[in-house]
Amino acid sequence: MRRFKIFWILLFFILFILPKQGSGEEIKQANCKYLNISNFLGIYDVNNFDNKLIASFDLFDESGPSSWTAIGVLDENGNLMKIQELGKKAKNNWIRKIIVDEKDNLIIGVGVVNYSYYTKWGLGWLVALDYNLKVKWDRSFLLGALTHFIDGDITDDDLLIAVGNTQYIRKDFPNSYCTLFDPVNGKNLKKEILPKPMDFFLNKGDGFYLLLTLESVSTYKLETDKPWLTVLDKKCKVINSIDLSYVKHLPIKEEEFSKYDYFATTYKNGLLIMRHDKGTHNVELFYIDLNNIHDKRFKYSYYTLKEDMCEINRVYSAKDKNSILYVGKVCSKEDIYQLKEITIENLPKVIFTMRWKVPAEFKLDSSSSEIFILNENKYILVSSGKENEKPIFCKILR
Repeated sequence: MRRFKIFWILLFFILFILPKQGSGEEIKQANCKYLNISNFLGIYDVNNFDNKLIASFDLFDESGPSSWTAIGVLDENGNLMKIQELGKKAKNNWIRKIIVDEKDNLIIGVGVVNYSYYTKWGLGWLVALDYNLKVKWDRSFLLGALTHFIDGDITDDDLLIAVGNTQYIRKDFPNSYCTLFDPVNGKNLKKEILPKPMDFFLNKGDGFYLLLTLESVSTYKLETDKPWLTVLDKKCKVINSIDLSYVKHLPIKEEEFSKYDYFATTYKNGLLIMRHDKGTHNVELFYIDLNNIHDKRFKYSYYTLKEDMCEINRVYSAKDKNSILYVGKVCSKEDIYQLKEITIENLPKVIFTMRWKVPAEFKLDSSSSEIFILNENKYILVSSGKENEKPIFCKILR
């Protein structure tokens, strides 16, 4: 009887456990091609809509050091269908975020225009296009010496909420701001100045947004070294503002910031902060429970994961917010990238791993590589070629 039980245990292990462990070890081949885009410098953001990709590209000026941006529409195989160059007269601009307003049939870009690398002066920039990439309206926005939009969203009330940072003259550190616009005509409806700069803007759901301050503590040498979380409603009203320095291991010394990359996403009913150590490549996870957004202190959990990614590019939550996906470059001389999907219950658990290799004929410049998760089963990588500087598009299927 004992031998019979051992036999069934071994059979179960062979049939069900081993295949799952081995499924992530297979290295798939990415399907790559060159993009037909001239003067390509890089890519800022990609959104997908109606089986098409809408992307913002950074383009360089052959006659000088300036750059400008373009919004392009591609099919999911990387074939460029349309492109619209923007802001060529007002150089040094970029679109940081692409928003698709399905109700009003608009593509909205948020970013910065007329940025000066010398004076650090710039204007927040909003531009709206129809699906044929015809510009419907174009707005610049000034609040201080350097104003730039970082992110945005279409609210439940069909308004455009756009957030960013600004720095006032004679002040040592910047503020963030929250603005509301009519997406149809670009009319500004509201602006709120917030006391902390922001690094991440996340849609929590239920009409609430999260502003997270992490890296700005070091970037702007703030008077306080405290990480900070601000909760907003969809009208830009501050609902809660929390000093997160009580979260164990989260606060670090200013000189240590260069060792880490930070990422943030929503997860279940809370906030997940990921910190990637660029030296050891290990990952720290901070989960903050936001069940009651009015609490003065949120419950939190802290975890660590051993990792072999030299670079992490993106961290997303799955559509149901019950798992976390992150992608990056494996520590290897070859261009090998990895996707991991994890859940956090009592401990982090890896539920899926996939690796893919870029074909040898495509030599990537890893410093310009960006990976975007279109959904849980489709991923794209866009990079410049290391040797010829041509833009490279790779499609990966799970």
